[in-house]
Amino acid sequence: MKSEWTSHSPEETIQVAEQLGDKLTRGDIVLLSGPLGSGKTLFVKGLCRALKLDELWEVDSPTYTIMKKYATDPPCYHFDLYRIHSEDELESLAFYEIMESANIKVVEWPERLVHYRVPGKGFLVQFVKLEKTSRRITVTSFSAENE
Repeated sequence: MKSEWTSHSPEETIQVAEQLGDKLTRGDIVLLSGPLGSGKTLFVKGLCRALKLDELWEVDSPTYTIMKKYATDPPCYHFDLYRIHSEDELESLAFYEIMESANIKVVEWPERLVHYRVPGKGFLVQFVKLEKTSRRITVTSFSAENE
């Protein structure tokens, strides 16, 4: 499955994310790829809204902490790999164990996972800045079993 939207505002980006969030099931992985400031963390807010997170203000970029866990059902783990220089740095965060779990996993900057094959199934979400507030958002489903 491949879908594409053009978002003209932050609220539209959140709405696209909610549509995807409604489709997520236990164990799914969402990979968010795009330049700085393209709306990746805002997209996570929309996913968490669909997953019924009560405190949406909690959703922010874990750029410095690398990981945040949100109290959704199932729990949602949000990783920002922007500051990761080596995949070995992820060991201390139990990243690999979490990626194999039945939780929802959202990974910003998946390009940093050069030698890691993402397990399971999920969605690759790509962001392209068109203008100051416009983005092209492309969502492609994937399954490790089909690769």
